[in-house]
Amino acid sequence: MKSYSAREMKILSVILLVGTVMLPFSAKAETITMTFTGVNGQIDHGYYIDPYMATVNGVGGTTIWCVDFNHQAHFGDTWTAYVTPLAAPTNYTYLHNLQKYEEMAWLIDRFSSQDPTNKAAMQWVIWDISSGQSHSGYHPTQYANWLAQAQAHYADGSYAGWQILTDVNHKKQEFIVTHPVPEPTTLLLLGSGLAGLVGFRKRFRK
Repeated sequence: MKSYSAREMKILSVILLVGTVMLPFSAKAETITMTFTGVNGQIDHGYYIDPYMATVNGVGGTTIWCVDFNHQAHFGDTWTAYVTPLAAPTNYTYLHNLQKYEEMAWLIDRFSSQDPTNKAAMQWVIWDISSGQSHSGYHPTQYANWLAQAQAHYADGSYAGWQILTDVNHKKQEFIVTHPVPEPTTLLLLGSGLAGLVGFRKRFRK
């Protein structure tokens, strides 16, 4: 077994200490800063229809899908949001029901290819799944069809990389993104810090 000098042991101790201190931070929910920047222009019964646009961690052009009818967000609003994998809703998300998120994701996955009437119906189904309300009188034929399909086929989808963005203060609307948002800095700082200490140890040994 390799033995270490006293100086090498001190360096290893520092590395372990930093890892121990940073571990609670890495275990917490990741957060991002997002700004609501735009909509696609379609309006139905006075509400803008998905998708929306946002700046996330300073990166513009992120497509976000509104899945929340119980809260509000306005153009230019900026807030901090938890980032949660869609496959694993937690206490940070508004809903604690994986099936509901998968039903909404199933609809989002088919949204872009539909005509405006079907898009509007799908949007109301998405909002009603999350809010518990019913707008079945809006485009009733299409609404009933999409609700039935989402309930029947939600488990058939593949949502790897999809994420839920939830306001940390639970005041703004909740959104889904279909691709990972720009990575928060906490884990990057942890990784670069440990790498730097390891590099320092290697240089010290030369």
